Amino acid sequence: MTAVRADNHTPTWDMWNLTEGNPLYRCTMNERRFTLLVRVIRFDDSATRQERVKVDRLAPIRKLFDHVVTNCRNNYTPGPHLTVDEQLVPFRGRCPFKMYIPNKPAKYGIKIVLACDADTHYMCNAIAYLGKDTVQIPRGSTLGEVFTSDLVAPFQRSGRTVTTDNFFTTLPLALSLLDKDMHLCGTIRQKPYIPKELTEKVLPPKESVAVFNYEHNLTLQCQQISRTKKVMLLSSLHHDPSEVEKRKTDIQMFYNATKGGVDTFDQMCSTSSCIRKSRRWPMTLFYGILNIIMVNSYILYTSMPFTKPVPKRTFLRDIAYELCAPQAIHRYLTSHSLSKGLRQIMVDTFKIPEQVPPRRRIPVGQRKLPKRIRCHTCPPRDDRKTNTACLLCKSPVCLDHQSVLCPNCSVCPNCNAALFEAEQGV
Repeated sequence: MTAVRADNHTPTWDMWNLTEGNPLYRCTMNERRFTLLVRVIRFDDSATRQERVKVDRLAPIRKLFDHVVTNCRNNYTPGPHLTVDEQLVPFRGRCPFKMYIPNKPAKYGIKIVLACDADTHYMCNAIAYLGKDTVQIPRGSTLGEVFTSDLVAPFQRSGRTVTTDNFFTTLPLALSLLDKDMHLCGTIRQKPYIPKELTEKVLPPKESVAVFNYEHNLTLQCQQISRTKKVMLLSSLHHDPSEVEKRKTDIQMFYNATKGGVDTFDQMCSTSSCIRKSRRWPMTLFYGILNIIMVNSYILYTSMPFTKPVPKRTFLRDIAYELCAPQAIHRYLTSHSLSKGLRQIMVDTFKIPEQVPPRRRIPVGQRKLPKRIRCHTCPPRDDRKTNTACLLCKSPVCLDHQSVLCPNCSVCPNCNAALFEAEQGV
């Protein structure tokens, strides 16, 4: 609900405000309980954390992160095109693997490399970047090549196409994907194995030239964007580049159509984000995981056949009400300190039947009277009224003179007799 109402940066006292806050917050729990849960929530065993952190920097939330990624991968079959790119979860606190990416809106945060469906933008696989020293890079390989190989490993031998940018695209990656019956299309930086004729030759603006490698069935296209800038595209799928739209080739058209899978997914996460300000990076990453879950759930819902399309805002609001309804109804039936106004708000918000009365707690060993009567133990001058009576002698007793029995002793005649004798001073 904070993602729907953009309350992720709103103070808690404003969220629980009687006039500006959402009734859902007040019906589910009070402000003190929410603040306590956010402060004490943990995702692992703190007793063994020091040993696990030495091996895995993501140990404080590794189990939850892997569980969510595995469920996302098992509950969806991606289409023929995949996109590999990076997402930055905003965070400016202390973190051993915090990244600085100047072209991202947040600039500082935790980097997550994603593999998304290029058509539906569903997140199929994810790897958190934990620092350069934590990744074993084979000799002659790059970090982007290792990430891409790990992300698309569950989908090998499927004939799918992977679209990457120049950080991930390399010639060894394209050859390894071909061995796994997969194709690669993406922009590539200037490498030693690229012919110098392409990198040194100056072409007219907007003109392009393509080179085909018959040994590996690879096509390399170079386009002159400006006077000093060139863009090179490597593809193992297109063997005969042809002009499709004005001066664009089919390689460029395919790359433009499939390159935005991760960027669109990241945009959907940022437009409805529940990330709250926190000094603990596991908590910030937990909020990022919630964003991934919400977007993937919405994509699954809209991709189902015979499903009426609904706005994302409506979908998330309905999910919030369905998740909070059991807790709010349980609180309505069992809590004894709720005000009459709050109970009416709970009835209106979650459509609780008014004929279902809240459960009033009656102490064990007593019964409820039809009207309030003066306590027979208190002095008459106090004039203390009560609506409970003793089960043995039927005399009205107030809270100061009530006795509590456990469920076993309350049905035992010996215990009841002993309690009666103790009260009578025998």
